[in-house]
Amino acid sequence: MQRLKGIGVSPGLVSGRAVVLLQRAQVLQYHVAPERVADELARLDQSRLRSRQQLQDIRARVARRRGPELAALFDAQLLMLDDPMLVPRAEALVRADLVNAEWAVQQVFDEFSAVFDEVADAYLRERKGDVADLVGRLKMNLRQDVSSPRDLLRAFEEASILIADELTPSLAAQVD
Repeated sequence: MQRLKGIGVSPGLVSGRAVVLLQRAQVLQYHVAPERVADELARLDQSRLRSRQQLQDIRARVARRRGPELAALFDAQLLMLDDPMLVPRAEALVRADLVNAEWAVQQVFDEFSAVFDEVADAYLRERKGDVADLVGRLKMNLRQDVSSPRDLLRAFEEASILIADELTPSLAAQVD
């Protein structure tokens, strides 16, 4: 039997199938041929649109269950999708460096991360987690064959134990 260490988010003891979700997986960089850049940019735009719809759905579900105050947590992520320093910056990297969209999004996050690490204000430093959550969603949605984490978890027929390297607000809001 494997003993795990972490922070439990549900009380009590449980036994069952463990589902491991690694959100901080490494991103591979690969070269994109100049004639494929438009396809890569289209994937990035589709990811942004899909992420927006998912966040709006999560926000609405949280508003129904927990109230509008908690749902407002997702407003910041929705606003970030329109920030010129996120998706447009990733698009610029794809064009200039001829790299895949996943790599470009990760590079933009690394740039954001360095800035947040230097901020003295603890509240603003914590917003790095919101950016990480959104970037993870964008990267997931770049994989067109993968649905949302909630849909992936529904694929298990039995009750399962979720083990994650990071339980982001948007994932927590989707888990029953």
